[in-house]
Parts: sequence; structure tokens; C-alpha cells
Amino acid sequence: MAIQLVPTNKLYHGYKEELHNMYEKYFLHDGNPLLWKNTPICRFAMDYVKIGNKVLDEDFLNKSPFILFEYERYFDADSVKNDTHKYNAAKRLMKVVDSVKKHGYAEGKFDRSKHLIRVKKGFASPYGDDSDGFTLVARKHKTSAAVALGMKKMRAQY
Repeated sequence: MAIQLVPTNKLYHGYKEELHNMYEKYFLHDGNPLLWKNTPICRFAMDYVKIGNKVLDEDFLNKSPFILFEYERYFDADSVKNDTHKYNAAKRLMKVVDSVKKHGYAEGKFDRSKHLIRVKKGFASPYGDDSDGFTLVARKHKTSAAVALGMKKMRAQY
């Protein structure tokens, strides 16, 4: 695997036909809805950077596209059925944002390739193609944290 610096405005969520209706409902349609900045997880990370722990308020969580997407996608999971998933998912993402803010992305003790996001070159979907873009394969929490914290480029394995 090669390592390359990729622009965060060229990162995309991989398209899955079975999730198309959820892309329509929960992803922001600011340009291509599958741009990483438009994903529910990234939008939640951006909200956390802006308003802090207020993202854990019941009213906020129950309306968050991130939580709504997670609950629809994983409706059959026990943690969704007993309503503990939203807090766990939110806190897990908040912890990653805090870590990237404190330690940086792929720096210091996290500089080894095992901590890098993984991408594949190119992007194709019914929403449009981008041969110069990158489809995220792994590390959606780190990617969301870095984008929310304003990083313009990230080291990535591809």
C-alpha cells in the first residue's frame, strides 16, 4: 500500500445501492451528498466542535441526522432497541475528535500507517463521478474528526 496526501474536499463515502434512500434523507445535499463533509457522522463531529457537549442533549441527539441514520441502519441491534446506541455512538465519535484535537492526525504516537485512513482512488455513484477523488474505505471516525477540525489534507493509505 502506498501513502499519499489527499485533500479532504475530495473524500467520499462509498456508494451502496441499499442505502440510497438513507443518503436522500440523512446526508446533506451541498454538492454531492456523498462528499465526506456531507455525511451524518462528519456533520455530528462538526456540531461537536462548534457546540461541545450540548450535542449530548436529548433533544439534539434525537434530531441528529447521525443518530437517525444509525438507528434506521441498525434498527435490529440490541443497543438500538434498548436506546443505548445513540449515547455510545456519540461519545465514541467525541472521543476521537478530542484525541485528534490533542494529538493531531497521524502525528506523534499515532504516526504509524496503522493509524492512517484508508482510501481507494476514484469515486463513482449515481450522484456523480470524481476520478480525482478518493473513496474512504476505513477510519470514518478519524476522517470525520479531521474534517470537523478543519484539516485540508490527510495522509492516507491506498
